[in-house]
Amino acid sequence: MDKEGDEQKAKKRKVVVANYMVTIATLVVWWHEKHIVKEPYLDFKVAREIYLRRLYYGNNRVCVEQLRLNKHCFTVLCTNLREHCGLTDTRNITVEEAVAMFLYVLAHNFKNRIVNFNFIRSGETVSRYFNIVLRAIIKLGRHYLIQPESEMEGYEHEKWEWFQDCLGALDGTYVKVHVLLRDQGRYRNRKNEIATNVLGVCSRDMRFTYVLPGWEGSAADGRVLRDALVRSDPLIVPKGKYFLVDAGYANSSDFLAPYRGVRYHLSEWSASGSKPQNFKELFNLRHSIARNVIERTFGLFKKRWAILRDASFFDVKTHVMIINACAIFHNLIRVEQPNDPYLDEVDAEMRIVQHEVDDEDEMEDEDEENGMEDDGPNNDGGVNAVNENRIRTVQPTSEWTQFRNALARAMFIDYQIRQDHHGS
Repeated sequence: MDKEGDEQKAKKRKVVVANYMVTIATLVVWWHEKHIVKEPYLDFKVAREIYLRRLYYGNNRVCVEQLRLNKHCFTVLCTNLREHCGLTDTRNITVEEAVAMFLYVLAHNFKNRIVNFNFIRSGETVSRYFNIVLRAIIKLGRHYLIQPESEMEGYEHEKWEWFQDCLGALDGTYVKVHVLLRDQGRYRNRKNEIATNVLGVCSRDMRFTYVLPGWEGSAADGRVLRDALVRSDPLIVPKGKYFLVDAGYANSSDFLAPYRGVRYHLSEWSASGSKPQNFKELFNLRHSIARNVIERTFGLFKKRWAILRDASFFDVKTHVMIINACAIFHNLIRVEQPNDPYLDEVDAEMRIVQHEVDDEDEMEDEDEENGMEDDGPNNDGGVNAVNENRIRTVQPTSEWTQFRNALARAMFIDYQIRQDHHGS
């Protein structure tokens, strides 16, 4: 009996202890829920709105750093896209947000997943609206990529006083692209980069007037220029006008090149510290100073948009459209955002960095003469589709050689007179 009684007492003690432990556990849970701060519920819509307001309604410096446009310029862009390109708000996303995502990708060369995280949007939404905005931006080209009919009067007169009928300058630049393995040979340039050779033409005030991306990196600059003259959307040089070009192009009608074999690049002149000794050297020096406008333009172009400095994850066709979009933005900013911190950075870098003297410039025409040509990027125009009243070829002529020589000699005579006057 005593043994059974002890067992009963033991069972009762276990039940009491168990009940006690359950009570303690319940109290702990209650206290935790009552007194421990819970993780707040995140309203993604509100979080996104706060982020967007910081981007383009907040500090102007943040807007420029993140989107490369100031608040005023961003507003003008969105207004133009609404009025001229049919871009509209949808139930889920505004024009401002879609444009901000697009600019964010171009400014930083960010991949979809980063934009997805920062804008709190799905990857599908980011991709879909990127392409919608890209197509809309291309439509803005007719408003911002305008070819000039006459030169700008009074703009940096000291640089251009000897080039009265000059509209600006042109050159080629490389933009890295992602291509299939089988196409890499054609896109590999002299620097062993996989890139497209982009023809850029700019006015005296650093606005692009014509851009032709898409040519393979192996194509010579002169070949790309010839293609630009015979396309259905051609580069047009008005009668009696011309552009400055470097030694990679032939000195031909409407395209004024420097003398080959004579020092030319500004870095060469700054390194030597000597004055021009003859009419060819003086011509090359002043030609280089004026033609530097295209170097500054390209420098600003790539400084602002990271997607132009390295290969992106887009295919070539899309990247070509992106390059055109960046050129449109470039011109919009030149008009609406005159105080440009990125231009100040570019000019500072160009002053302190010794430019590489590119001996390949003079090799490019030799390559063309040896038959190194290809079909080019979706050439949509041919000789038969071209207005016969405008230039269609880039060939040296005796008349153009005489024009350059006469200009250079007149320049040097005036220079000598001024030197004699200052010396007396």
